[in-house]
Amino acid sequence: MTTVNRHLFALAFSRTLFGALALLSLSCSHELVQCVIPPCVMPLALTVTVTSSASRLPVSGAFVQAPGYSTPLPCNQTPGATCSVLGAAGTYELEIGAPGFDTVHRSIVVRGESVECGCPLVFTEHLDVALIPIG
Repeated sequence: MTTVNRHLFALAFSRTLFGALALLSLSCSHELVQCVIPPCVMPLALTVTVTSSASRLPVSGAFVQAPGYSTPLPCNQTPGATCSVLGAAGTYELEIGAPGFDTVHRSIVVRGESVECGCPLVFTEHLDVALIPIG
């Protein structure tokens, strides 16, 4: 094979290879790939820490009533009265209270992002609430 023939062969081969790679990349384009969304775990939308306005200590028996829940969510006592609310991004209208304290209303926006092929992202918010004792 002469030098000219080798160059022509190399040029033809590289053009063929480039064309094949271009077709392959088009066949793998995002529009042609089917998205299978996995089962998604309910994300932690927000946490609420409940204290007494008088003592600044955690409140025993504190609860949060959140949208989508049929009963109030109890707050655990360790390391304090902290309530966890699972859910998606959106606006949450909350009723927060405890026995012997006035119940308060709070509204909080939980931000998030949609993911094209996967579970949505939620950016967990935190809310501190100091309840006023009754009487």
